[in-house]
Amino acid sequence: IARCIIRCLKSASLSPKDIGAVCLHGTATVNNDLAEANAVRAVFGSYDVPCFGIKPQFGHLLGSSALVEVVICSDAVRRRIIPSSLLYGSPDPLCSLNLSAETGELKSPYILSLNFGFGGHIAAVIIGKI
Repeated sequence: IARCIIRCLKSASLSPKDIGAVCLHGTATVNNDLAEANAVRAVFGSYDVPCFGIKPQFGHLLGSSALVEVVICSDAVRRRIIPSSLLYGSPDPLCSLNLSAETGELKSPYILSLNFGFGGHIAAVIIGKI
């Protein structure tokens, strides 16, 4: 996951600090969430990048998840907001990231969206305002 994020940043000629928020895959499963959190922390280091997840609002849409997330991230970039993470409660200390139940201000015009598929497929895309 970390290598995928790094490749995506390199392809876009961006650094981790250029990213205003991360749309997490966030399946709410112990193994996936821990791996994703570790990768985000490994790439972003001390930069406490704001993160959010949309699966609590829509459920896991399987093959459609990435498409729906790109639409939501595109609208968030356009509106300069970080969507809230609905139903976000107390964080797992092993998976804690900068998540919020409140909508926030997007301070950079870039959102990184992460998606994982069955069989080990991993994708990262950066949505930004042109």
